[in-house]
Amino acid sequence: SESFDTVSVTILFNIETTTGLSGFDPGKSFHLSDPQPNPARGYTWIDYTVPPISRNSQIVIRNLLGKQVYAENLSYGDNRIRINTQQLNNGIYIYSLIVDNQVVESKRLVVTN
Repeated sequence: SESFDTVSVTILFNIETTTGLSGFDPGKSFHLSDPQPNPARGYTWIDYTVPPISRNSQIVIRNLLGKQVYAENLSYGDNRIRINTQQLNNGIYIYSLIVDNQVVESKRLVVTN
């Protein structure tokens, strides 16, 4: 009789939003859209809003282990970026809008190339 060992891994994420960043209410001054399409097959579009008072902002994508797999600097205002997902493995990712080195908002992206 053969014996099979099983392993179970549970990953918990605690994603927090910053309140009152640089005197702004993140719910009104910043915006991060859901990706289109999601699941992404080759590319996805993400709309975002960053106020002009921000010194630096970027979108960062991390895998479920927390490793950064993509980052792009953003300009202020209402904009849209196209992200090429072909270099990413199939799976679930968390992408975040980071403004002045603080996570403002995070969402989920599924990649199925």
